Amino acid sequence: MKLPISAGEPTPFAQSRFKYVVALLLLHTALIVYRILVPHDIFCAFFQALTVALGWLAIREKMQVTMLSIWGLLNFYSCLTDGFSLIEGTLNSVAKMDFLRLAIVIMYPVCDFLSARLAWQVFKDHERNGGMLAPIMSFLDGNPAPASKMANTADRAEKGEQIPLVSGSGGKYGSRR
Repeated sequence: MKLPISAGEPTPFAQSRFKYVVALLLLHTALIVYRILVPHDIFCAFFQALTVALGWLAIREKMQVTMLSIWGLLNFYSCLTDGFSLIEGTLNSVAKMDFLRLAIVIMYPVCDFLSARLAWQVFKDHERNGGMLAPIMSFLDGNPAPASKMANTADRAEKGEQIPLVSGSGGKYGSRR
């Protein structure tokens, strides 16, 4: 799996999303404290704490797109797992008429989704501005890539391997002539 690597300063879009990332990390932190104290869900709280620590590290590293992308993937995974546990939590909360707990249980996947979506937006912005997937992102935006870029990509694809693994000479495996 290839991860995006930022080469220097973050894009202006990523810098403009700094306050939203901080707000989501603070909300995640409050949800961790609740998750530990009230339902005593230590394993999920530990996983969420690791995710939040990675988010704070991404903030410390000036919104580095690699860490934000991993943070977004972890939040997407948490969104799926918290979404499934939302079903059970909703049934229990409604049966017990505990609507405060229901609101907090709903906040878990919502906060995870917002974090994953924000990380996805920063990733797309990085890729549009010189990432490896720039031609694909411009195509998805409805802007076809210029013919010069497509020819460049085709030239690189034609080169293939620099040293062929199989030469087809019928010699002993691994020998070079």
